[in-house]
Amino acid sequence: MHLSRITAVYLIGLIGLFTSPAHPAEDNGVILDLDALKALKPEQTAPDAKETIYTVTYEPGAAKPAGDQESAITQVAGAARNGTARLSIVAYAPMAEGENENDARRLALRRAIALRQILIASGVDGSRVNLQPMGVHPDGGEKSDQAQIIVRQP
Repeated sequence: MHLSRITAVYLIGLIGLFTSPAHPAEDNGVILDLDALKALKPEQTAPDAKETIYTVTYEPGAAKPAGDQESAITQVAGAARNGTARLSIVAYAPMAEGENENDARRLALRRAIALRQILIASGVDGSRVNLQPMGVHPDGGEKSDQAQIIVRQP
């Protein structure tokens, strides 16, 4: 069978459509929703660093993430579950009036465990997730109502 040059170019183009990634943010076979990830304000520690930090915010006294951040956390899990990345959850909590530092640390632990459960439910191996409940943030204020998911690539 003899194909014309135009037919051959057309077939090669079709093959490219089916073999190229469906989305430019596809990673390890997982399609990432970049808009959802923006809710967590990802930041890299240095241009050449293999570490990305995602910040999760909370309502005062709550152990579950605020608003629609759970879908963004699921996106982080999707990117991390197929690789060898290590995840650390550094959680903070404010010290409310009449409470002590241990109360803040317990809330930080509940926040870290809740994040870990979301990551595990999304397919991340729990043995790759490290929890660091810190209690009150050294800078205090609003930073105490947050947690950070730190994704480290080997």
